[in-house]
Amino acid sequence: MKKNLPLLLLFALPMVTSARVTLPTFYSDNMILQQNSSVTVTGQTYEGRTVTITSSWMAAPVQTKADADGHFKATFPTPAAGGPYTLAFDDGDPITFSNVLIGEVWLCSGQSNMEMPIAGWGRIKDYEKEIAAADYPNIRLFQVEKRQAYQPTDGVTAMGGGWLVCAPENVPEFSATAYFFARRLWRELKVPVGVINSSWGGTPAESWVPVEWLADVPGYEQ
Repeated sequence: MKKNLPLLLLFALPMVTSARVTLPTFYSDNMILQQNSSVTVTGQTYEGRTVTITSSWMAAPVQTKADADGHFKATFPTPAAGGPYTLAFDDGDPITFSNVLIGEVWLCSGQSNMEMPIAGWGRIKDYEKEIAAADYPNIRLFQVEKRQAYQPTDGVTAMGGGWLVCAPENVPEFSATAYFFARRLWRELKVPVGVINSSWGGTPAESWVPVEWLADVPGYEQ
């Protein structure tokens, strides 16, 4: 039986303009980065411009140079869990992010059982009490807004414009599963926890993979 090619759904790297340097949306105030690791960041500035990356946890700055199209790429280290820190990108017109934490970062994705918000159409048990008690400054939330594309894109948007501190005003429309997962991790590990929710109820697995990967799947040749 011939099947129609599903719509490709992507969690991509969005770009947000701030000062001269442009960076993915998940670089924002209140962000959280994976501990004891290294972070590779891509962004854009003017052609040939040198970008200097500094933070309150790094002993020395990291520098990189933009190519002819203004794109740059750099890798910098992260320490053990802690914070808050600052993180700055300077091409002559600096942009600084504050209240940055280092800890555990998890991507949460799926269908309606992952998407279901605490106070949305699902309304979990005792949701009003859970929302009122959701005051966890060391938990950070990143909600990817729904967007359709037939090919990879370099831009998506996020609820609130970026990372949000876990607080009663920020959790009602956030994934209940992702929130309770983050809360349990924080209670057990005693380190900052960040969760990225990129979910869309009713979407088949084929919608989340590159088109070329489906070429060998019976029924998807066309």
